[in-house]
Amino acid sequence: MNIIICSHPRSGTHLAIDLIRNNINGYELPYMSYHGVIKRNTRQLYMLRSRLENSRRVFKMHMLPGKLQVHDNALQLTYDTISRNSLFVYVYRDGRDVLVSDYNRKLEEGRIHNSLSFKDYIREANNSDVGNPIQIWLTHLLNWGAYNGKIEYVDYSYLLNSPVSFLDRIASKANATFDAVSFCDMRLAESEHQDESVRYGNGIVAIKGETRTSIRFRKGKIGDYTNYFDVQDKHCFNSVIVKEAKRFGLSSHNNYFNMDWLARFAPKPAS
Repeated sequence: MNIIICSHPRSGTHLAIDLIRNNINGYELPYMSYHGVIKRNTRQLYMLRSRLENSRRVFKMHMLPGKLQVHDNALQLTYDTISRNSLFVYVYRDGRDVLVSDYNRKLEEGRIHNSLSFKDYIREANNSDVGNPIQIWLTHLLNWGAYNGKIEYVDYSYLLNSPVSFLDRIASKANATFDAVSFCDMRLAESEHQDESVRYGNGIVAIKGETRTSIRFRKGKIGDYTNYFDVQDKHCFNSVIVKEAKRFGLSSHNNYFNMDWLARFAPKPAS
């Protein structure tokens, strides 16, 4: 069974990927990006389908569920092969922290000008038809929240603080095995394209010469938004939440900041 991590960017996608590859038996191979898959030609897609028919592979995908159906026959067959016997995992994170992380990442990569303030960034309309970064994040979460398929919803803080419990849960759903005694949280090779690797004793693959740090060491901290959001920003963010919540049939009386309304789509695992 393949495992597809379909979270919004900056929500814990790579943390989930590395935890699974490190610890759940059969998933040690480098992850594959679905965005990379859709760039392949017909012959390459045919060869890929034959490899993935009965595979155990981790995939990364940031697309909306409504965009998974495509008109290209070869690509649709490939997606059907990947997802036919797959477990989708959606890691959700407080949108305010997602926005802060996304803003800083784009600044570092030069994808936005350093003169653009955080206040302007969260209000700026994107080139897509969705809207500003707040709307883009929330549209992604609510659409996957309404997904009618085999999917597990995982709170980012739970993933970060209770990785063994997360792995036990995902392994069970994927009909795989996980041994908590040999739990490992060290970093792996990032993708299938990085072939300069070395295999460790328990089958883990890592880049030659890399610094093996814990995958749970993250620059973005839970609640970091408090260092960025002022009163006006909070009002802007909450107004989008209320508007979109109504559109999806959620009560606007629920307090988003306690994450209560999210429970319908992403219930936290039982303690």
